[in-house]
Amino acid sequence: MKITTKFFNVVSILFGIVLVAWFTQIDYSDLSFKNNISPYLGIVTALLFIFVMRFAKNNQEKRKK
Repeated sequence: MKITTKFFNVVSILFGIVLVAWFTQIDYSDLSFKNNISPYLGIVTALLFIFVMRFAKNNQEKRKK
């Protein structure tokens, strides 16, 4: 149980770092979707992976009890 919890925490932290990296790629002088499609999609993807890891961790903890 502790190994899976640590795994989900590490993966969430890694995607948090990726999320910060995507925020640095945004062209803040022009926030249009046309110019920033890759960073916006990267941010959405990283957020979704973080949510998935959190939900999977909670599911594992509930399943083990």
